[in-house]
Amino acid sequence: MNTQNPFLRRYSSIVFILMMLIPLMSIAAEKTVPSVIEAHHLSLEFPILDFPYNTESDFQLPSMNQSLCLSKNFYQLSHAYLIDLLKEKPRWQTIFSIAAFDFLSTWFPPGTSWLHEEWHRAVLGRRGIKSYNEVYDFDFFEETIAVSEIKDEDLINLKNNHPQEMVRLHSAGVEAQYEMNLSIEKDQFFFDTYAFEDLVLWLNYLNSILYIDLCTTSEADDMTSDMMAEEGRDISERDFTGLDFTAYVYDLFRPDEPYEQRGIHPSGNGIRRYIAYSDLTDPEKDYLKFQRNLSLLNLVNPFLFQKRRFSGNAYQWNATLRHHLTPHGYNISANLFYKKNQVNVLLKLHTYSNKYKTWPGLEIELLGYPKKIRNRIILFSLRSGIWLQPENQTFKTRDSEAGGFGSFKIATPVSDHVDVYIAVEGKTNGWVAGNVYLEDNFSTVCGVVIK
Repeated sequence: MNTQNPFLRRYSSIVFILMMLIPLMSIAAEKTVPSVIEAHHLSLEFPILDFPYNTESDFQLPSMNQSLCLSKNFYQLSHAYLIDLLKEKPRWQTIFSIAAFDFLSTWFPPGTSWLHEEWHRAVLGRRGIKSYNEVYDFDFFEETIAVSEIKDEDLINLKNNHPQEMVRLHSAGVEAQYEMNLSIEKDQFFFDTYAFEDLVLWLNYLNSILYIDLCTTSEADDMTSDMMAEEGRDISERDFTGLDFTAYVYDLFRPDEPYEQRGIHPSGNGIRRYIAYSDLTDPEKDYLKFQRNLSLLNLVNPFLFQKRRFSGNAYQWNATLRHHLTPHGYNISANLFYKKNQVNVLLKLHTYSNKYKTWPGLEIELLGYPKKIRNRIILFSLRSGIWLQPENQTFKTRDSEAGGFGSFKIATPVSDHVDVYIAVEGKTNGWVAGNVYLEDNFSTVCGVVIK
């Protein structure tokens, strides 16, 4: 579930300042707004087939990668269109028009709320669980947006058979928003793509941070009670979890508790799916507040202040911090961006933590390295990582499990504006942001890039 109006009511002053500050920052920067799409260096990726995910359980769509690319493309194209449409207008009108669009887009597909819910659905779809994204109802200014039409029996089986996936299910929505931001930041730094995504970055980070904060208050109890009362006896109308983060910490601490132990829904029909803040023990409440505090690390990010790169001697660099909720607890990473000539490198230094211990991880990515082969430019991308993560992704273990992953992607032009690509990735057991599989897996993605 994603929250909308409750978030805005509680943090209206923060949202108002943000809506004013970001456009004003851009105006003060006195940068030139390009008037045509080509000037933005847009590169729109469309993953057409994500195997095996798309072919599992009666053809699952979209995968995490597919929904992320679709949402990012949507914002870049929409912003480029508005910039071109308003190119004869004063710059401030263009900026505030984009800000208004980004705000309203949270209530229709494929905006950020749609993406948030689609990553919840991707975790469900991994186990063949059917669901419905209520963003498609186009209920503008609705207080909450649910993933509905899910049977209690499916949630019972998921919790009982795959408890770590149940935890990941709750946190997948904010994982989507953070990974979308990272994708935008990579485009801006390495390929000079820019379509005034500044407000999207801020909204994704702040919505996620303040959503966690909302779940640490008594207001979470009031919202949970109101939602259950409004749903009545119709199980198909219910969200899969209610507020994401009270459920996240509840299932993180209680992996062996049967799902049925949540009790009966107040209507008397079905299981009481939603976890209120008052349902948590004191240690669980403290842990949730701790995660709320750690989530502020995501604001240590120069991209949020329109600083897309720093210059060194013949090279450019940038750095950000990232906090992710994971099936075993949380991950904190430092992302280091480096560019020199045609060499684009992203280095991630990870720490994976559960209740008792913290373990290291390292990831390196080479993006879009060009190589001329038989008079054709081929773009190569490589990504690999190694780690120690909690054994079996469990929260209460002191044992670690070594693992890693590797991916290889090649893209080749078929026309002046279209590339085709194929990417393969293999991984061992372990959590990787943006990869729906917690167990070992081998995936192949085929798609096109429109430039």
